[in-house]
Amino acid sequence: MVLAAVLAAGGLLPGLAVAGGKSHTVASDASVEITVTPWIDNMPKQGMTPVAVRIVNRAPQERAWEFVAKQTDYRAGEMSGHFAMRVPAGGTASGTFLINVLPDSESSGRGYKNVNISVVGPSVPFGMGVYLTTSSSGSSGSSSSAKWSPFIGVSEQFDQAHRKAFKGVVEDQMHLQWQGDTVSMAQAPLDWRGYTSLAQLWLMDSEWNGLSEAQRQTMLTWVGAGGNVCMVVPSPETLPTLPQGLEWKDGLRHGAGSITLVPSFKIGESISSNVKALSNKSEVTSKRDKGQERLFELVPPLTLRGKLIFSFILIFGVMVGPVNLFYFARGNNRPRLFWTTPLISFTGAAVLVAVMFLQDGTGGTGARVLLATMLPQQKQMVVLQEQYSKTGVLLGRSFDLPEHESTWLMPIPTVRVVKARYGGTEERQEKRNYAQDDIHASGGWFASRALQSQLLQSVRLNRGGIDLKEGANPTVISSLASPLSHLYVMDSKQQMWVAEKVPVGQSIPLKQVSRDQFNNWLQSSAQVNMGDLMRSRMEAGIPASGPWFFAQAAEPAKLAIPTLNSIRWEHDRAYITGPVTIDSAAAK
Repeated sequence: MVLAAVLAAGGLLPGLAVAGGKSHTVASDASVEITVTPWIDNMPKQGMTPVAVRIVNRAPQERAWEFVAKQTDYRAGEMSGHFAMRVPAGGTASGTFLINVLPDSESSGRGYKNVNISVVGPSVPFGMGVYLTTSSSGSSGSSSSAKWSPFIGVSEQFDQAHRKAFKGVVEDQMHLQWQGDTVSMAQAPLDWRGYTSLAQLWLMDSEWNGLSEAQRQTMLTWVGAGGNVCMVVPSPETLPTLPQGLEWKDGLRHGAGSITLVPSFKIGESISSNVKALSNKSEVTSKRDKGQERLFELVPPLTLRGKLIFSFILIFGVMVGPVNLFYFARGNNRPRLFWTTPLISFTGAAVLVAVMFLQDGTGGTGARVLLATMLPQQKQMVVLQEQYSKTGVLLGRSFDLPEHESTWLMPIPTVRVVKARYGGTEERQEKRNYAQDDIHASGGWFASRALQSQLLQSVRLNRGGIDLKEGANPTVISSLASPLSHLYVMDSKQQMWVAEKVPVGQSIPLKQVSRDQFNNWLQSSAQVNMGDLMRSRMEAGIPASGPWFFAQAAEPAKLAIPTLNSIRWEHDRAYITGPVTIDSAAAK
């Protein structure tokens, strides 16, 4: 289950000494003991993070407790949700739940957030729970204009061995205000979304080897989705264990992410290069990418018909005032005001709703773009989706995420230009109240006559792919969910090929092209009207050598992550990339 609220929040830490996994006990009587333990104490700017809950029920009957959490940011709004646990008589129950963190607002530095997690159930006084707050950037001695590092996680063993070196490089040499936390790899997530709050993770090879197979597969899924891991090894020849089907090649490139092997005798140099490279990459952000095309340019802006609104207000005021008082209820008919005033008000409201329906219609229109990255070793597909929509009158605002996929949903707050003092203008972020309980999302994700933007990332099972038959006249067969409008393939000899209109299940011949032709198509056709994050993931998912493919889907809706079904996606694009399967018989 997913609890769509933040459990704790934190600002700048002076060093790396704070370890994750601090337990918080909920006040209650002696018949129950409730403990809440987040994997990350210093809550990140965004993403999802695991929270463990343990309940000891000493009562002679089965009982249930509900956790209601609400995170508030006075600039961005709030994120809320709840989950429940049942515990048998005299028993103990434990569960790990994912917390969806409301992204930081458009302000510089870390915004102030307060979180209230109240527990509702037997033996817990009303209003009891866990209350935590975020420290603003100024409370730590840094100015709001300080340059912050991405949110970096470090393992407990790495913290103990290399805390001084890490802090010295990041803060003293790179002049970055470090933000992140120390985490216990023994409690590493079993859901890939538990890592999404981290821009980078540093750990020791002994901790990797100590993970269970499920924990390793989970981390690899996050890496395939764009995660970045730096693993310290005694020497370049020391290669940690990898699951079957994967092998080390100067580290590991997997999907859109990577695992970098860092020799312990080069720790300072490696910290500098890896953190610096990460700082130059785009993160999931609530801010617009300045000076670049985005999806909102494909959707017409909301229009405010000032003359129509002024006319309606004027006519309504005349009708409910002078006409009502001196015509409908004049003289001895004053008691009529008790029914003429409500009638005029009701009629005015009906006219206003009718005008809204005629002007904006129902539902909405939008633009979305997605990138699907294949992870054939794990039989998975990672989908990253960015979408922007304009709505008219909504008859419903809630929706369900796919039941059989693990999906992370993040709002990208829209910014509107408003009049400021002294005749100027300023950008102001729209405040929304979001709610998410497991796969059900409601509240401010969509609103009537509004603009909204979201970023979604999902992992689904997948056995499809591209089969390549090499030779003088190569051919491909696609088993992907959608037919393809464009398909580029790099074979094992580093030659580039292309095909158009590739249906599912049919052998299609390829035509040779140059790598420059592919790069030009990628920049001019694929990487337009999308955010920096998707551009960087698209580039990271394309290896320097083959065999691999990159394709544009002819039916993008078959790959998209569905949200509100009343939105008409008039600008819909989908791209797919991953390794190809070489026809072994043809290769011989």
